[in-house]
Amino acid sequence: MKKTRDSNLELLRIISIVLIIIGHVTWETNWHFNHIGMGHLNGIESLWIGGKLGVNIFALISAYFISTRTKFKVESIVKLWVEVLFYSWVILAISFIFRFHTLNAHNILKSFLPISFNGYWFITVYFFIYLIHPVLNQLIKVLDKKKYLFLLLVGFMYLFVFATFFRNNTAGSGDTWITLVYVYFLGAYIRKYDLVSYFKDKKVWLVIGIGIQLVLMVMSIIAINYVQAKEIMGFNPRHYAVLIMGNSPFQLIMSTLVFLLFANIRIKHNKLINLYASATLGVYMMHTNYLTKDIIFDDIVKMQRFENSYTIILEIAVALVLYFILANIDLLRQKSFNKVEVKIVNKISKQLDRINVIFTNYVNKK
Repeated sequence: MKKTRDSNLELLRIISIVLIIIGHVTWETNWHFNHIGMGHLNGIESLWIGGKLGVNIFALISAYFISTRTKFKVESIVKLWVEVLFYSWVILAISFIFRFHTLNAHNILKSFLPISFNGYWFITVYFFIYLIHPVLNQLIKVLDKKKYLFLLLVGFMYLFVFATFFRNNTAGSGDTWITLVYVYFLGAYIRKYDLVSYFKDKKVWLVIGIGIQLVLMVMSIIAINYVQAKEIMGFNPRHYAVLIMGNSPFQLIMSTLVFLLFANIRIKHNKLINLYASATLGVYMMHTNYLTKDIIFDDIVKMQRFENSYTIILEIAVALVLYFILANIDLLRQKSFNKVEVKIVNKISKQLDRINVIFTNYVNKK
């Protein structure tokens, strides 16, 4: 009998992709911000918090589920690869027909090999983390609690605190594999030492913690905008996000608390929730593809038209509508191409399994 998955974390996947879309609406819109009050400005820019928050939550959910695996599932990585190619190639084909003037050799190559050429930064990083996750899991297995905590503490200080507050460039940005590897270790720690059960009766504290992190991030936006308005520092329209990017300690802590909260909310298997959660990856690729995002945010949504009205409410509404439309497109893809996709995945997986056997036998002879 096939095991069914509860829907609490699947619901969190849906919420996370909606947060990411809200963040991208904020980030990708060419705002004018003419004659706009400081409070309204701070409110709009605070919606970017959801962008990186959603990414961290996605990574934590993945780590929580796959960090205990002992076997590498070739089918899973091939299925991911096939889905990524599907969207990249279909979008490229549509661009050839309707927007040929926007294409160049680099764009075409990027679409043909989206993972190699970083067509989607998160997918590229996730793909390679999935490739090495059996090695990471072996390391996680042998680490005792004291050494594990030490690793997480040092990583937190270097990758998040130093990178954010001291602008230490050696730690990279929040959009790098090393940051998501850290989040993977964090999610695995939650699973290994069952922190979900520890916080079972502490949901109120989780909510308070989430509120504190949110307030700190909003306050950082307010402070930076105030300093820029007073011309104390040079103006940059995206300086407001300095303390809320992917390597922000506030983002990491808040995403962890949100994950723990939802992991402790009992929602039995719900077919509708799980069905729409299965479309989140497709939604991500459709709205972040470099050939579609300008069309979506600049030509269709054009959120700057509403920057002096109920912008925040409208942004949330736009994100929900976008999610619903794109999710249904992906569900249609799943239904229409499922049989073909299964055949392709099985065929490629079998070939890769044969190569793996040959390689393993060769190594064992050495």
